[in-house]
Amino acid sequence: NRIAAAFAMLADLSMMLLGGELKRRERLSARLGDVLSHLYLASAALKQFHDLGHPTEQEPLLRWALEDCLEKAESALQDVLANFPNRILGHLLHALVFPFGARHKGPSDTLDAEVAALLGRPEGDPALERILDGMHRPQDPEQPLGALKHAFEILATSQDAAKKLAKALKSGAVMPAAGESSIDAALAAGVIDAVEAEQLQMAELARRKVIDVDDFAKEDLELQEGRIR
Repeated sequence: NRIAAAFAMLADLSMMLLGGELKRRERLSARLGDVLSHLYLASAALKQFHDLGHPTEQEPLLRWALEDCLEKAESALQDVLANFPNRILGHLLHALVFPFGARHKGPSDTLDAEVAALLGRPEGDPALERILDGMHRPQDPEQPLGALKHAFEILATSQDAAKKLAKALKSGAVMPAAGESSIDAALAAGVIDAVEAEQLQMAELARRKVIDVDDFAKEDLELQEGRIR
């Protein structure tokens, strides 16, 4: 409400002082448009939360959306005031709109972690299903999104084994020889069993498939470069 009131006041003052010239001052009108856009998105997030019946599991998403939108709206307001045509009036309005400075700093690291934890829930979780509703979710691991989903699921199942391996490597209980896989070294040391080793190896293969980029031979690149020239 406070930011909406400040936007309404600045929009009216800008129109009153500049009239038709406001249209030619595209940076100023664009910043006012940014404020309105972010307020609209914040209102849409609130309405969606209300229409869904105030689901508790969705609260981190709502707070993240509001903090992001309101921080950007305040930033756009500050840009409007910093570039207001009447500099004296701009400073006076800044003191009126932001007497104690900007109130919103954007989503915190803690809130980011809450949202990340929600997005990391297994498929079928009610909170996650609301987000993914209507989205195409390919199951084929050979497709990019399918490969990402496959890797996420395998990494989730191998998480306990991965923690064991990381702890053993950190403590020095497992010290792989040159060229030796840390998974093989941990298996030989008895830190993990054969099933866990297989889980970790499959997880590593799935992870590499997702993050690896296309590899081209040097000759192919030189041939392509020659064609472009």
